[in-house]
Amino acid sequence: MLRRTLLPTMETKSYDEVMGTVRMGIKQRKLTAVFGTPGSGKSSLLNDIELENPCAHRILCAPTMTMKNLLVQIANSVNTHVKGDTYSVQQQLTEALVSDPKHILLFDECENLHRGNVSKIDVLRQIYDESNIPMVLCGTYQLQNLLSGANDHNQPQIFRRLFKAEFKLVSKDEFIKYIDTLEKLLFLKFAPDVRNELFALCTDVENGGLGIFIYLLENTLTFVRPEWEDICTAYKKQEPIENSALTPVMIDRNILRQSSRFQMKK
Repeated sequence: MLRRTLLPTMETKSYDEVMGTVRMGIKQRKLTAVFGTPGSGKSSLLNDIELENPCAHRILCAPTMTMKNLLVQIANSVNTHVKGDTYSVQQQLTEALVSDPKHILLFDECENLHRGNVSKIDVLRQIYDESNIPMVLCGTYQLQNLLSGANDHNQPQIFRRLFKAEFKLVSKDEFIKYIDTLEKLLFLKFAPDVRNELFALCTDVENGGLGIFIYLLENTLTFVRPEWEDICTAYKKQEPIENSALTPVMIDRNILRQSSRFQMKK
């Protein structure tokens, strides 16, 4: 099961630009590639694409995934039964997508597709060419190198045909705007030193970036504001928000430390 957050999306300038490219690619039924460092917001964007497109299917590309594993996972996501060897599975999947072209395929952590068999990317390109199903490939800059041929994998013919977009780091102003939104929505107050610590975490891409920031934020809110999931769900759905009975909570460094050790009950 792919992990998703109920927190509002941090809609930065970079997020808006990447989302615009992805939406255009989907509308024009193109292959789209999204690049960024770990924790830059790629998975959050795919989550939002799924929410606004009922026929979008997100596939996590695992390091140990074989070609057939990948094809079967795609088939399962579009509710198609396939069997036989890898070639037969690819043909059955392609035929199913041609007969039911409403689907959108979203691939996360695509840098893993080069492991063991680099032709996985080319197989996705073949399926796209035959089915015209819009696809979004998300990954780190290892994926960009793979697609551009920088690693001698002979994929530049794919790279030239792609819609491409890149995530940039969150700015301090964008971070402040997001924290201000959470404070108003959930009746919170983040202490200045906590804001600084969270911003540093948010931009520390070598240690998880936005992904770790969101995880810690979820832990903190579960620790101090158990109602946060219901409130954020209503916010995302643009439904009436019931938060008038909440007591304001100050999140200081001590609470941040306690919540970092708090295990969410899921």
